[in-house]
Amino acid sequence: TDHKEGNGCVHVKRTSVRQQTGGYVIYGVAHQHSGGIGSTLYGQDGRVICSSIPSYGNGNEAGNEAGYIVGMSTCYPK
Repeated sequence: TDHKEGNGCVHVKRTSVRQQTGGYVIYGVAHQHSGGIGSTLYGQDGRVICSSIPSYGNGNEAGNEAGYIVGMSTCYPK
């Protein structure tokens, strides 16, 4: 099943967090449960800093359970 297609419903959650001081994102990965389609971190200027996309299992063995998120992509922004 393509989880992005689903039933056509997408629920978007947004949050804004201001950091007290500047810095660098050196690693990023999201945590999601079944049904998740991804997470994106944006900079203050609206540019994409990092996106983390789930991988869904397609089998029966441990670590590849069909229909469940079994991994998330990571990013190391430049």
